[in-house]
Amino acid sequence: MSAAKKARVEEEPSEIMGYIHNVSPIKLSRNNNKYFNAVFQDHEKYSELVCFVPEYNQILTEMQKAKSPVCLAKVDKSISTRKPGLYDLKVTSATRISVASRQLDFRYEQPEDKVLTITEVKALQAFQKVSVKAKIMSQNDPTLQTIKYGEVIQKQYLTIADATNSIQLCAWDKHIEQIQLAKCYTFCNVSLRNFDNVKSLTTCPDTRIDLVDDIGPVKNVEVESVSLIETITVDSVSCVSMTLCGVCNKDVGTYNSNVPTLKCKFCNMRQNTSKLQSSLKAQINCKLSDEPTLHRLSISNAVLKNFTDTNKMQ
Repeated sequence: MSAAKKARVEEEPSEIMGYIHNVSPIKLSRNNNKYFNAVFQDHEKYSELVCFVPEYNQILTEMQKAKSPVCLAKVDKSISTRKPGLYDLKVTSATRISVASRQLDFRYEQPEDKVLTITEVKALQAFQKVSVKAKIMSQNDPTLQTIKYGEVIQKQYLTIADATNSIQLCAWDKHIEQIQLAKCYTFCNVSLRNFDNVKSLTTCPDTRIDLVDDIGPVKNVEVESVSLIETITVDSVSCVSMTLCGVCNKDVGTYNSNVPTLKCKFCNMRQNTSKLQSSLKAQINCKLSDEPTLHRLSISNAVLKNFTDTNKMQ
């Protein structure tokens, strides 16, 4: 067995009873398999749970909301690689879920998020969910990013810091509106990434951001000076206008503006055409002064909108 694989417990899968917490939305693995995560509470500990049966997501979500005692029959156990001495649980199509047939002798208690320092986070392996408390030190303008199935959402890069270190954070979509420069927050369930041996964090659908009191002095963040003026030679320019669905935020393409309603071909939601959002995206192929290399510069909708509004352009 590869050292990277988890050691499976050599015993008959057991029936366990407890409470379910932190049920995540359904995700897609690298092998295109649907799954979701949760936390299972028994009488003495919390265990990480992964479920490969998408239909169980709604069942466990409802049990979580009702704080119902849960019985899992034929659930697989494996030795946890993240929490020494504990087990992780795997729910498969063979697992049966039901309300516990007897009253449990322990109460439903929400697991506490263990908050790590940024230095501790940087020492971990990538693709783990972590929680940190930090201050927003700098932020770039939001940009548009096209993701799966043509959906267009916003993302924003920020630098956050605590008393031990600093790290880049990529905030997506709804999380951008929850944070402000120079404020302090607890970022729960952010994902740790590693690119070219540089660690960074990114928000996820189940990320929670809580405003907290000022955390005091933080690590100095060194920001490289950037020239605000650069002479370029423009080779070519493209500017694309998109019309985004007010529900799924995907480009609906061309449509008849005289028609009062439109059905989105992606989410199948019919909506008033007045609810559609316009978005611009520009790209410039250019050369910097004294450089023969061709560069590609992208200009986000936020920057273009500010430019057109300032110059009163249609």
